[in-house]
Order: sequence, then C-alpha cells, then structure tokens
Amino acid sequence: MGGGAGNASYFIARELVNKGHEITVLTSGFKGLPASQSKDGISVLRIPVRRKYIDRSNIFEMSIFIVSAIKNASKVIRTANPEKILVFFGIPGGPVGLWLKIRHGIPYILSLRGGDVPGFLPDQLRIYHYLTSPLSHLIWRNAASVCTNGEHLKQLAQRFEPGLRIESIPNGIDIEYYTNVKPNIHHKLNLVFVGRLTKQKGLESLLKALAIISDNKPETGIHLYLVGDGPQRVELEALAKHYKIERMITFKGWIPRDSLPGIYSQGEIFILPSIDEGLPNVVLEAMASGLPVISTSVLSDEGIVEEGITGFLISSADPRTMADKILYFLENPEQIKKMGLAARKHVEKHFSWQKAASEFERFLNE
Repeated sequence: MGGGAGNASYFIARELVNKGHEITVLTSGFKGLPASQSKDGISVLRIPVRRKYIDRSNIFEMSIFIVSAIKNASKVIRTANPEKILVFFGIPGGPVGLWLKIRHGIPYILSLRGGDVPGFLPDQLRIYHYLTSPLSHLIWRNAASVCTNGEHLKQLAQRFEPGLRIESIPNGIDIEYYTNVKPNIHHKLNLVFVGRLTKQKGLESLLKALAIISDNKPETGIHLYLVGDGPQRVELEALAKHYKIERMITFKGWIPRDSLPGIYSQGEIFILPSIDEGLPNVVLEAMASGLPVISTSVLSDEGIVEEGITGFLISSADPRTMADKILYFLENPEQIKKMGLAARKHVEKHFSWQKAASEFERFLNE
C-alpha cells in the first residue's frame, strides 16, 4: 500500500529473505486485504486501522495506526520473536519501535522517508514538525541507527539532530521489471508524472508550463499523463480548464503498481516538478523504462539526473524554463532515445534493491 515507502519496504524485505533472514512486516489493514499473508517468503500482518485510501493516509489515520500497532505488536513479538526491528518513518512507525525497545528491549533502526524529517516542505509541515519535534528527538536518539533514502533528506536530518550519525541508503529498482522503451516520435511528445496530487509535487508550475507552450504553439502534440490521486486533483482539473489546456492532460487517477510499466511505455519523458522530495522510486522506475527526466533541483544531490545526459534539472518556480526543456525534446526527438538509454544504464549500474538491502543488513548486524 501507499507510495514509495510501501514499494521500498516490500523489496527490502524480499531481498533480506533471499539473504536467509526471517522477516515479519507489521502494517496497516485495508479493505479487501487479508489480515495475515505470506508473500515471497515475507510474513505480512495487517492491523485494524481506519484507513480510507490505499495510496495515502492522514494524521488521524496515522494516530490510529500508532495505537493499534502498539496494541498488537506484543502478539507479533510472541509469535515472530524478532531480534531486531526496521522502522519506516519517524512518525507513525517510530513510536512503535520506541515502545518495543522500552517494553521488550529490541533495538530498532529508523529509516526516514520524507515528511517525517523536520525541514521537509516547511511551508506545509512546519506546525506539524514543531508539535512532533520532542517525540521525534526521542525516537531518533533511541534508534540504534538512523538512515535516510537520499542525500537531501540526510542533510535535513543532520540539521535537526547534528550530533547523530545519519547515513543515506538510496532506494533501488527492480531493473528486470521495466522494459527499455524505444520511443517512436512523430512530432508528438507524451509526458508522464506519477505521484500524489498534492502541493508538494509542484504540479501548478507544470500546468503553467503547458499553458505557456499552448499559448505559443497551440498544435504541438504534447500530452501529459497525470498518474495518481490526492487532495489537489479537483484544483488541478479546474486550473487546466482555466488555462484552456484540458485537451493536453489525462488524469489517470491512482493505478496499481503492476500497471506502471504500461504507463511508462506510453511516455517519452518523465517529469517531476516537486517542491521537495527524498529519492522517489518513480524516477528510478521511469529511467529503467528508458525515459529521460525533467526534474526540479530537488534531485540535484541524489546523483540520478545527469545534466544533459539522462535529463535536465530546473528550478521549481520557473515554468518558462520547464516549458523550454519540454520543447527541447519535442524539437530534438533523437535525444529522447539517447538520453533514455543513458538513464537506464545509469540506474542499472548505481541503484538496486540488492544493494539497499545489503546496507540495511549491515546496519542490522552492527
């Protein structure tokens, strides 16, 4: 369930099982999913929570998860008898790890993923981080190790806890799952975005960029596939009508992860206009599918997008530059295939779930 963290937890658990470890995952229940399940050697236990959406949760639902997880965790301890715990997210996962350490003496590693790091999306999360910072300090300091899924988050985390050793373990990619797309361009350009439709993703700037293109070149053949759902969908649909670019956008809604390869195969360019990010799985997936990336500078520290080689990095507040980069690919279609091949080779060489799991295994052994 969920977004990138749900994806990462599955692959890391799977790789640790392949290394000979016994893994139990404690997570949220959801309608239609069994309370317990064995998948690829992973024992999955889903606890009762009032979760409304499969792709996201709110603060109220996270609070219920904390209470329900603490209530049910002792049963898991008795049956699974774990030696160590890997906690995803400082909140809501952190309080559960902290309680299990205090109650049962089991050490935990904390994996920070994005919104749980103070300083991430300050305009939107400042009050939340202010209210939870005393608990976050307690959770982080009691962890055996703390890590992030990217360099940008690591820098934010070190500002919050400067005396703590914090390392970065990048996300990986199941390279064989995604085919190397060879785009066939005929004066058309399909853009793909995958993610939650929230302010964090900076999609207003992307729509403004399309409006700039439409005003100057009404018949460009550029089309954007917005894959995902979220609280900003209605606002974005209204904005598309305001800019008179509805014909250029398809709102695909949330789709299951096993349908994503087909989505990437429909596109020529992956675009990420985010205001803030960790290390998004969707970027790695798109690059593995042979798509160059146009991204805001939130990825500048992650070593993913090599300027002019695997894509372009731009300012999040600059729709005109975004429009220029989109038009560059439209006018230079040969660069799509060239950069797409470079993108796939780059993630194949530097990002794998086997490598990520090995780093977590090292932390757990330490």
